[in-house]
Amino acid sequence: MPIGTSVRERILSALVVAMNAGAEKPGPAYRTRVEAFASTELPAYVVFAMESTPDRKGPKTTYHELMVRLECLMAGEAPMDAALDPMLVYAVQAMFAACEALGSVKGLQEAQIQWEVEPAYENVAIATADFRVTFATVFNDPTTEK
Repeated sequence: MPIGTSVRERILSALVVAMNAGAEKPGPAYRTRVEAFASTELPAYVVFAMESTPDRKGPKTTYHELMVRLECLMAGEAPMDAALDPMLVYAVQAMFAACEALGSVKGLQEAQIQWEVEPAYENVAIATADFRVTFATVFNDPTTEK
């Protein structure tokens, strides 16, 4: 049996594509990023899965609650929470539009947003926004939408 791409990974990829598609995007979005950003690479977004909770419903369907973290990073001056706001607005709009376009997503909900500033040579701020994405698959095949 060939290995396919899971519904989870297709959703995450679609979120990043949607965030990179806008002409007015504040910065590029990455699926993951392990190396630190230089201040010249900011603003930027990082999207990744935090956890997934499966819940089998009926004989052939599993519903999943996928926690997705969005990191918005930028360099600049205080007040950084206000400076990050346009990035969050753009990202939330792009993520909701992407999920509406995907037939596999049953729901998207903002769970929480946190702001943090890292004072250094240049102030770098990050807003982390957590989202709950609900989708369904065939109980024994994570690549098949239900």
